[in-house]
Amino acid sequence: QAIGAAKNAVRMARIAKFYEKLPKGSAPQRAPSGPLGWYQAKYFGKNPSAAPIWHVIFGIMAMGYSMEYYFHL
Repeated sequence: QAIGAAKNAVRMARIAKFYEKLPKGSAPQRAPSGPLGWYQAKYFGKNPSAAPIWHVIFGIMAMGYSMEYYFHL
């Protein structure tokens, strides 16, 4: 049986029609939404930086200080 048999030709034509309708080229860039999306786009996007490491360090320090202050240690 050949691939171009009548039964397969109709099926292949439907598949070809489906693929012709799909968009071509790369997907468009999506704009970040929400605070987390903005943060990721700013610090992890095309120009990544070490700022998130500093944010975590200072955040832990601030939380530790506030807990020490609250619990009077």
